Amino acid sequence: MTCLNINSLVSHIDDLRIFMSQSKGIDILAINETKLDSAIKDNEVHLPGYDVVRKDREINGRHGGGVCIYVRSNINFQICADLSPSDIECLTIEISRPRSKPFLVSTWYRPPQSSPDLFTVFERVIDKIDAENLELHLLGDLNCDLLPDSVNINSSHLLNIMDIYGLTQLITEPTRVTQYSRTLIDLCLTNSPDKISNSGVVDIGISDHCAIFLTRKISHLRSFVHKTAEVRQLKNFNEDEFLRDLRMNEWNCVSMLSNPNEMWNSWKHLLMSVIDKHAPLKTKRIRNNRSPWITNELLREIYKRDFLKKKATSTNDPLVWKEFKDARNKVNNSIKKAKRKYFRKNYTQVNVIHQHGG
Repeated sequence: MTCLNINSLVSHIDDLRIFMSQSKGIDILAINETKLDSAIKDNEVHLPGYDVVRKDREINGRHGGGVCIYVRSNINFQICADLSPSDIECLTIEISRPRSKPFLVSTWYRPPQSSPDLFTVFERVIDKIDAENLELHLLGDLNCDLLPDSVNINSSHLLNIMDIYGLTQLITEPTRVTQYSRTLIDLCLTNSPDKISNSGVVDIGISDHCAIFLTRKISHLRSFVHKTAEVRQLKNFNEDEFLRDLRMNEWNCVSMLSNPNEMWNSWKHLLMSVIDKHAPLKTKRIRNNRSPWITNELLREIYKRDFLKKKATSTNDPLVWKEFKDARNKVNNSIKKAKRKYFRKNYTQVNVIHQHGG
């Protein structure tokens, strides 16, 4: 089980897909600060081979908060609505396994400077789990710094709840490291530490937070499952009909709106309705996780970025921090260029095939 504060899932979904294609042992991935709302569909944040459950921030969702959990498609789970209260950005699922007692996986994002009342809501969730004697593993960005010399009123609230209900916190090193600060705010809490074989921190360049993980002792959870991906079906694509339907769309309704976000959502809906008609999504079995636009050169740039982040966090050298930030920006631009180049090339090929009656 892994958790990462990603600070906008849409902005980093390609980077996350690359990371997941290189990571072989992640069955459950929790994401904090997804910054999604209802205008973003699940297929826009799809990870091949995983199902996703979301809890978007209800108000101003695109500008903060939100959590989701990706679960490998061969794992049986259900959402625990009674343990995912609307008052806090907490999402809990129950994992079922053959011949074994189910257990809970939860993620909680607690915004900084939020009301202490959130701890009361959180404690009610923990109290219910404790009363029903359920096994719990919670991973999330709780914005409570648990480094020994950094305890404040928020971390005191959390430590008090942990003490009352016998929760163990597994992460011991800083999880958010910048040039000017180090904090341990991404936490793994469990009421069954004896079930955990390993835990720790993975320093990756996708976010200014490290990924945190724990490994539960399981013998029957993993089984073979084919990897799938959603792709656009272009076999019967007709460019003239596609352009005709685009022209016939009622685009003037966009200009009648005054809110830029509503205008964008309306324009996007009109465009996607035509795309879905002429190039519908199709689930396709794939032989590996790597997207076709991911090149070896791009992977080398990502490796260099992640290496520089580890070096920057360990040395805190301003020059290395600059090198890391430059490498991070280069990766972001390279991803955009690689995707643009791939899709332009394939769109051109589709046009050539249709022009020759293929």
